[in-house]
Amino acid sequence: HPMPFPHIRASAIALLVVMAAVCRPAGAQGLLSSGAADKVVVSVAARPSPARVGEMLEVSVTVAIDPGWHIYSMTRSAAETAPQPTEMALDGPGLRAVGVARQPAPLSKMDDTFGMVVESFEDEVTFTQTMLVTDAASLGSTEITATVRFMACDDRVCLPPTTVDAAGLLTVAAGPSRAEYRPAMARSSSRDTRPAASSIDDARAKGFLAYLGFAVSMGFLALLTPCVFPMIPITVSFFTKKEGLTRSQGLAQAVIYCVGIMATFTALGILLAVLFGAASIQGVAANVWVNLAIATVFVVFALNLFGAFEIRVPYKLLGFLGARSGQGAGTVGTVLMGLTFSLTSFTCTVPFVGTVLVAATKGELFWSITGMLGFSAAFASPFFLLALFPQLLASLPKSGGWLNSVKVMMGFLELAAAMKFVSNIDLVMDWGVMPRELFLAGWIAIAAVAGYYLLGKFRLPHDTPTEGVGVPRLMFSIASFSAAIYLATGLFGQPLGELDAFLPPYALADSGQATVATDAKAGAHASWLQSYPEALAEAGRSGRPIFIDFTGITCTNCRLMEKTIFARADVQEIFAEYVVVQLWTDKPTPESTANQEMQQTRFGTVALPYYALMTPDDIVIDTFEGFTRDAEAFKAFLRGGLTGAGSAARTPATEGVARALPRS
Repeated sequence: HPMPFPHIRASAIALLVVMAAVCRPAGAQGLLSSGAADKVVVSVAARPSPARVGEMLEVSVTVAIDPGWHIYSMTRSAAETAPQPTEMALDGPGLRAVGVARQPAPLSKMDDTFGMVVESFEDEVTFTQTMLVTDAASLGSTEITATVRFMACDDRVCLPPTTVDAAGLLTVAAGPSRAEYRPAMARSSSRDTRPAASSIDDARAKGFLAYLGFAVSMGFLALLTPCVFPMIPITVSFFTKKEGLTRSQGLAQAVIYCVGIMATFTALGILLAVLFGAASIQGVAANVWVNLAIATVFVVFALNLFGAFEIRVPYKLLGFLGARSGQGAGTVGTVLMGLTFSLTSFTCTVPFVGTVLVAATKGELFWSITGMLGFSAAFASPFFLLALFPQLLASLPKSGGWLNSVKVMMGFLELAAAMKFVSNIDLVMDWGVMPRELFLAGWIAIAAVAGYYLLGKFRLPHDTPTEGVGVPRLMFSIASFSAAIYLATGLFGQPLGELDAFLPPYALADSGQATVATDAKAGAHASWLQSYPEALAEAGRSGRPIFIDFTGITCTNCRLMEKTIFARADVQEIFAEYVVVQLWTDKPTPESTANQEMQQTRFGTVALPYYALMTPDDIVIDTFEGFTRDAEAFKAFLRGGLTGAGSAARTPATEGVARALPRS
């Protein structure tokens, strides 16, 4: 049967459709409207403005969020149920992004919708990106476009991810780039530090004599570092054994020794740099066989000074040298001692040498050889006097008996020096068989035995009988026992001053290598990283600048900086403002090789120690080369980095504000 009133049925259906549309949930209405783009206002600001070609910009993208709504952070999550993170990209003619975009600390809370802890922003958030004004930028007004993709949610619903664009204006002005806005490697530091490549270039620009004088001055400065200390006893003891030489022969041998140092230091350094790269000199210093050879030389000379045996050159070699008197062999031995000196000094590559060797790899051989010769001449000059010293002692009346005691004491010092190179082998090979405590125990035993010897309690083969202990021997004996007691305090964690530079560090890191990160007894910072990518990631999360410590296993000056400067409480307070990372450059690992390449490529040197301050965007703020005893200068360097990292944020800005529009 047909239904009565059919026109009423059609009206009822139409009414139901209209009511359904009117009564839709609020969330459904949002999905049918323009979506998340209506929930935010995006503004773009560039600092400084006007800017010039070659300057760095800080571009800020501020997102104002409607009340009750929030967007998610840039942090990506591996969870499949995680919300869409916010993404941002900037573009502008003649502008290039440097590093990654940064965000402030987000709100973290449990989100039942996603079943996980999420990071979000409410009300307003500002993302920042460093950009460089390149040569392609046109003068006048230019537009910076920000592309932002995000997901907006409230307490009831999440809108689909939306991509929006906003723009701001930047003025590019004519003129040279200003120092305060240049990348740090392009500007000169106002702090007077050790020579950088720019300082060497300035000396070269003034002429040959100015450059040579600069190299000589750097050689004399290098003598103030502890790297040369091990060669003092072996130089004196070596020339003490050259008995029977006339004054002219003794003078000639001293000259040959110094010339040998200059020749081997220059030739070996330049040859290694040209053939294997500037950083190869560090590889030599950390080479197990080189350290074993040096340690063996020290031990052999010590035993020779004790009278255990005589070092004699085979007669066939004497005949080949045409030196029946042994003077030819003595000359060869002196030159070989110069080579030993050079290998020993390579354990600490000072800033000047590191930069000169980089220049050698670029084909600048004339300036590199000149610099190395001038540096090594000054470096070797005090050892010329040390080489003459034994001859002067031997010429004194009745010098036989007590002179042999001097030789024996030099032998004890050489045994102590040999332990340093054995320790280097242990560190390089990651054996862990010679910790700091065992090393110190060895030195304590040497000092105590030396004091016991000076009291005449035992005699060595070449000693003459003594009726009693004179005042000088008693005083030196007391000094030896005092040294043993002083060294013993190091077993209980007491600092030993510059002697700490020669000792293995207190603790071993997970890799087996000692680092300042685990050097708790020395008061070192507790959160040193060992990877630069990790440091960049941490700096991106925290917004803190980065402190890089380029260091080496066998770098004596590096250890001294860690013990005397890094361990200070006031320096530690400043370190807390940084993400601190320690990059080894002489370990036999791919990571160490990458660190070497980074130092040489970005900073133009292979010097150790070397320190750099970086922004979270991987921009150089400042650098500090080499060892220093001036803690105030180092603290000023660190404080300047904190100021430099934030300087761009305090400059005038030109802003562009736009309501975010959905992209088609």
